[in-house]
Amino acid sequence: MQNRMSERQVPMIILALVLVLGTVGILPAQDNDTGDSLLGEARNLAANGKLQDAAAAYTKWLAENSGHPSFGIVLMEAADSQLSIERSLELLRVYTPRVQDLLQREICRASQIDLLEMRGRTEQALGLLRSFSPTPRWLYRQARLLYQQGLTEEAETFLEQALTALQGSTTGGPEEGGDAGSSGQPESRRELQARIWLLLARIHGLEGKQREAEPLYRLLITSYGDTTVAPATLLAYYEFLTSLGREGEAAEQLEKLARGFPDSPELALAQGGDGRIAYAPSPSRFLPQELPAPVGKGIEAAEQASSGEAAIAEAKPTAPTAAEEEKPPPLNVLVQTGSFRDPENAHYMIRDLKASGFDAGIMEKRIGDTVYYRVVIGPAQTAEKAQAVLMKLKDASFEGVLLFLE
Repeated sequence: MQNRMSERQVPMIILALVLVLGTVGILPAQDNDTGDSLLGEARNLAANGKLQDAAAAYTKWLAENSGHPSFGIVLMEAADSQLSIERSLELLRVYTPRVQDLLQREICRASQIDLLEMRGRTEQALGLLRSFSPTPRWLYRQARLLYQQGLTEEAETFLEQALTALQGSTTGGPEEGGDAGSSGQPESRRELQARIWLLLARIHGLEGKQREAEPLYRLLITSYGDTTVAPATLLAYYEFLTSLGREGEAAEQLEKLARGFPDSPELALAQGGDGRIAYAPSPSRFLPQELPAPVGKGIEAAEQASSGEAAIAEAKPTAPTAAEEEKPPPLNVLVQTGSFRDPENAHYMIRDLKASGFDAGIMEKRIGDTVYYRVVIGPAQTAEKAQAVLMKLKDASFEGVLLFLE
């Protein structure tokens, strides 16, 4: 149960955010919900840790209350009561199309994306993201997922689009609004800008464009040091300088990180950890999570909800079997060190990797009319073993990301 609770931590945080928003009038009030005996029963069961019974009660309520003004909020509660992430995803896949409140529906879809990303199903997460309007926040999230797949050129294009959209936006909605910060810009705009610059800096570093990457790191440190991206920026810049052999300057960034953020996980990672934190160079480690973020299987599947609604409504969740609990971790992770449109560049990287003792090869990925040549280190293995390969790559001055196979 402890593992399942940790997996559901992100959705629980977002559910708390949603409930807070509801209390200040941004989302529909839930006063009428408290009088609903079935919903009250579901909440009591969840509060007492009887998640299997709570999941059944929540599912029955959802099947009977389409159009309810707080349907999206209850759906998030129901998803959190499920005994596995897969069941949460299925529940959200089926019922998110029934959420009538636009803000609640966006939060539910964002939840689907986060859980898909958590499970390494980035292709499905991207498919769902493409159904969103091309606002700066969603463009950035697409870029982040593309970066996780090693498609740095595509990610860079989306980031540039996000920056252009931010510069052309002057309104203060959920995407860009918020209280003004020290720079006079709305705080959420500054946070999003910082995330975009940080991801761009990392992409430039991964592509060997040091001249483009370093000014971005300096911009982030001097102009965005009061944002939540600050510790991630210092860590990334520290590692960037270390990879260039500029140990003295890298030590300065490490000192800033230790002085400004002594209890941060970024500092523990920079110092190598003490056995409690595993080193996992994945994009999410460097990029703070979005505010509304947490849970399905792509927009096409969501639109096919009619075929699955009856099954979810009628079937009571069952506890995982012993075989399910003891199932070994899947061998579905490769380590990717680059993605190129020119196969010759991919072969150059393979030559350098093999010279350093890594067994690298090319995996082709077609997106639209473009073929990308991914440089990967195999064979497929568990995520834990793939992370060990990432550590060895870093010691050899290579960058890499985890590539989860569908």
